[in-house]
Amino acid sequence: MFQLKRNPFVLSFSPLILLLLLSLFFLSSSSSSATQFTVGDSSGWAIPPYPSFYTNWSKSQSFKVGDSLEFNFNAKFYNLVQVSEYEYEYCSSLNAVRLFNKSPAIIPLSKRGKFFFICNISNYCCSGQKIAISVHESSSQTPPSPSPSPSPPPPASATSPSSPPIGPCCTVATSPSPSPSESSINSMPSPSSNGNGGYNSPEPSTRDVGEKSIGVSLQQATNFSFSVKNLFSMFATLLAFLIV
Repeated sequence: MFQLKRNPFVLSFSPLILLLLLSLFFLSSSSSSATQFTVGDSSGWAIPPYPSFYTNWSKSQSFKVGDSLEFNFNAKFYNLVQVSEYEYEYCSSLNAVRLFNKSPAIIPLSKRGKFFFICNISNYCCSGQKIAISVHESSSQTPPSPSPSPSPPPPASATSPSSPPIGPCCTVATSPSPSPSESSINSMPSPSSNGNGGYNSPEPSTRDVGEKSIGVSLQQATNFSFSVKNLFSMFATLLAFLIV
């Protein structure tokens, strides 16, 4: 009878093939679990229909490490800027992390954490074209519970300290200049009006009145002496005419 000879090469090669197949299986399973999210879905990356559009979209998704974001936008009108949380809040890009001017922009989510993106063209960010992405470790972990609905804004009478805005859509409110108090208004001298509807002129001093009276008296005395002198001259002329 013939005996089958075992090939040692085949026996040594079989574990390598098995290991390779297992590696390919795990790689395919891990790649298939990764998801590429299209930001805004069919709306893409543009001026949203309402300010909280992208915030609501982000909260409705569950992002994990290995996923990716796809931003579809018209590069003629929009762009994509990755910024810090502070600049995200105030729509600023002075210290931008990355700038994307070509669409589509694919952002791999390679680590956990929060990532912030805005459009820094015109005031689109102020109109709501910004998004915050929270990335978790893996899908096997329980996703965090949804954040409670935001509390209603405080009444108008309540005052809260505000941080200095740095973006184009944030303005510093200037306090109106204080109006003069009632006491300062009352302390100001109020000029009295005369019968003609105007204000009375300052009254002349006693010295001015006296000097004016003396001048008038001297002028009257001079005129009187001149008149007497003329009278005597006319009388002398008439007397001389009668004698002749």
